[in-house]
Amino acid sequence: DEEAERQAKGGMWAFYEYAWREFGELLSDVEARGIRVDTEYLRAQSAIASSHMDGLTKKFLEWAAKNVCEDAALLNIASQMH
Repeated sequence: DEEAERQAKGGMWAFYEYAWREFGELLSDVEARGIRVDTEYLRAQSAIASSHMDGLTKKFLEWAAKNVCEDAALLNIASQMH
């Protein structure tokens, strides 16, 4: 858009003013006022995500054991050392 092009020529500060300032103000408002969170829904979604992650972890380890080496099934994929 023409305005974005004009702002881009003005350097990083102009780009910030065009693209990020309003978003930053919005985030500040959200932080100050807070937002309502449906904790029951969040808890249920977390359980579903955890279940999916467990299944995907198992599937990955099975794939790794088959395609890399058998010992790959022993990997702790939650470890940052791997």
